Order: sequence, then structure tokens, then C-alpha cells
Amino acid sequence: MSEAFDRSASGRRNRALFYDVDRVIYVEGGRDDKGAMESFDGLFWRRVLAVVRPELRLRILPRGGKDQLIALAESMDGSDEGKVMVAMDRDYDSIFNRAINKKFVVYTYGYSFENDIFAPGTLEDLFLSLCPICDDGIDVANVIGDLIDEFCKDVWWAQLADVCGGVVARKVIDRDHIAKYMANNSYGCKPKLSKSAFSIDVRKANKGEPRKRVRGIPYRKTHLPEFSIGHLYASFCYKIMAYLHSLYSHTAKLTRDSVTSSAIANFVAHITAAPHSKYGKYYRQALAGC
Repeated sequence: MSEAFDRSASGRRNRALFYDVDRVIYVEGGRDDKGAMESFDGLFWRRVLAVVRPELRLRILPRGGKDQLIALAESMDGSDEGKVMVAMDRDYDSIFNRAINKKFVVYTYGYSFENDIFAPGTLEDLFLSLCPICDDGIDVANVIGDLIDEFCKDVWWAQLADVCGGVVARKVIDRDHIAKYMANNSYGCKPKLSKSAFSIDVRKANKGEPRKRVRGIPYRKTHLPEFSIGHLYASFCYKIMAYLHSLYSHTAKLTRDSVTSSAIANFVAHITAAPHSKYGKYYRQALAGC
């Protein structure tokens, strides 16, 4: 039944009628937990839309990987407008000029929703919401700033290689095994990236058939951390929270899922309180006509 709805514009519009909503929104992710579909991407878009377009009744439908959403978006036309939306991570689409320019397709501001919710300027508030520290003498902001700066410095070479790899269709940074890029995976340790792990994968990507040298990529250090690989950056930010927790708090250990959920809530609070911030303005503009 689900696939039948997706085969045509009329089917997609009928799905909105079937669920009695204004918009059906297709998103990335989706894990089945005892019959209930879970997706942090879905939670992110639901919470953002609740602020930006509170008048809309929504049905969020996770559709797996981004490739599936791209295929769906490319098959849609103007007749889908007003009933259907596709919301997905930006990845390198802006850098490679391959974003889908359709009114009902919307992207995250940064590489992924994780890059947005873990924006450096929001991490202090996130930690204080997770761990109710009241000691004003603790300089959490500077600790976070130094760690983010170190992340950007350590990841830069491999991140640039990953962007270049996208040009020649060669995988560089392994999205499925992010933990190997962490120098220490113990809870509460100081976050540090493993440059040697990056080097191994960069060298591996450079092996094989000869290819032309990749030049002129419009990617700079200033793109970090907003356009760093989302899973890698989110994992590092979780480690920042766990590190600060081990230093300053005696509450129960933080989990990745709880930190992600709190980060989404914290981000939504930010764009609500600061509608004219770059994130507030972007999402209001991007979702205004959807």
C-alpha cells in the first residue's frame, strides 16, 4: 500500500487525504522498533516545522537513504506542490551544484541536520540543559570552543580529500565505521580525532586506476564544521558532552540518543528565540513556500 501511494502524483496527494493532513513529508532515516518507525531526521523536521509552519498538519514518513529521496524528488512535478514535501540533508550538493531546485524540496542548512543541531554556538546551552550545572566559575564555552577548533584542524585534510573523492566517485571517509576515527572511545575521555585512521583511508582511496588530479574544489577550512561529515561531527560533539559530563556532573551517563533528542530541542528553542539568526532566517525562508 505504501509503494502504491508513491508511484504517482495523484497517489501522493491521496496519501495526504488518507492521513487527513496538509502535507506528507518524506525524510531520511527510519528504524523499526517493535512496529513504530523511528527517525531523528523526522523528529528534526517535525520540530522545525512546528515553529516555522505551525498552521500545517503533518505526516512524517521516513524513506531510508538519501538516494531514495532523490529518486522520489526527481519523479515529482508541480502537481505535487501543496501536498507533498521532501526534506533531506544537504551533504555536498551545494558545493557540486547538484541540489534539486523544486519548490517542495528542502535541505538542511549545513551538511546534515546533525551539523545544524550541534552548531558550535549552541553547545554550551545544550550541555547546561543536559547537566544542570550552576557554578558560574566553570568556563564551558571556552572548553567547547577549543575542542571544536581542534576538530576542524585535525579533520581538514581528510575532509578535503573526501570532497575530492566525491568528484571522482571514490569513497574516502567511511561513514559506516565512524568510531575508528576517534583516538579514544571510552566514555568521558577528551575527544580527539585519529589522524592515522584518516591517513589510512585517504591512501586507500588514492590507490587503483590512475585518474586526473582534482583541482578547483570550492571547499575551504571555513566550511568546517558546518560542512563536515554529519555522523563524524555528531559523534565528536557527543564525546564533548560526555567529556564535560565526566568533569562536572554526577547525573547518569548520557546516551547518544538522549543527546541527539536534546540537541534537536535546543536547536528549535534557538530558532524560536532568535528568528533572525542565520538558522532562523534560513529555515523560515526555505519552508515558507512549501
